[in-house]
Formats: sequence, C-alpha cells, structure tokens
Amino acid sequence: MRYRTGSISVAVGILMFGGLQVLPVARRTNPPVHPEQSFEQHLIVPPDINAMMRRACMDCHSNETVWPWYSRIAPLSWAIVNDVNHGRKAMNLSEWSAGPGRRPEIAASTLAAACEDARSRRMPRFPYSALHNSARLKPHEIEQFCAWTQSEFSRLIQLKRQPKKASALLRASR
Repeated sequence: MRYRTGSISVAVGILMFGGLQVLPVARRTNPPVHPEQSFEQHLIVPPDINAMMRRACMDCHSNETVWPWYSRIAPLSWAIVNDVNHGRKAMNLSEWSAGPGRRPEIAASTLAAACEDARSRRMPRFPYSALHNSARLKPHEIEQFCAWTQSEFSRLIQLKRQPKKASALLRASR
C-alpha cells in the first residue's frame, strides 16, 4: 500500500511538472540594441569596468540577455523572465540615453544607486550570482566600480551645471 501511494505521488508530480511546461509563459526577449543609446556611448567607461558590468550586470540590465537553457523550464522561466524585465525597467544599459541618460542628474543618481546596490550586495541578486559564479563581485571590484561611479557622478553633475558645454564635453569623452 505504501509503495503504491509513493508511486502515485511521483506520477502525479511528474504529470504536474509536465503540465507546467505547456502553460503560456512570459516571452524571453532581447529587443534590438542601438549602440548609440548604450551606456558606453554616454559615459566614460574604462575597459575593466566595462568588462565587469558585462559579466555581472548585462544579463538583467540590458537588451543583450544571454538566456540559459533553464530559462525554458517552468516555473524557473517565469521567475527569470520576471527578474530580467524588472532589471531592465530599473536600469537598461542598452537604452541608457532613453532612460537615465536623458538628464545628467538622473544618470548621476542612477550610478550612485548602482554603487550602493553593489556595496550592500543587493546586486547582483542572489539567484543569479549563485548560478553565475563569474558575476560575483570581489571587494576590490566593488571599490573600483564605486570609484568609477563617483567620478562619473562628478562629471555628470558638472555637465548639469554647464548645459551649453554638455554636448561638447560628451563628444570629447568618447
């Protein structure tokens, strides 16, 4: 009797898991990337910071998400798509000029918040960093990142104070 109940429970579990796979799920998308809108075109990003951001941030905070195989399996797929959508909404590095980059003060505050999130270990988020060891930031990387965000913060605030020179300074920084 006990064997039969266990077998039935396993069979029901397998059927339920299989049934989840046919339910409609949120789409895994990668909207088009327009290089002229990216953060690299609007901020002075040193190569080491760029590499760190690509490794630790871009899967959730850009339109260049690399969707892993397990992002096709419900219910994991629901959580992953939801996390990426929330990440892009909070800060999309592929659409920087359409988001925080529209105004220097917003860009500056976004960078300051990103530093604080890295320092407090809110970013990269636990499920992602657990599955992507390379995304875990080492203490010296966090300090480098925050030093960069501080220097960009200062530069962006300077742009805000000198709006007529902003476009010239922005072009010169590339």
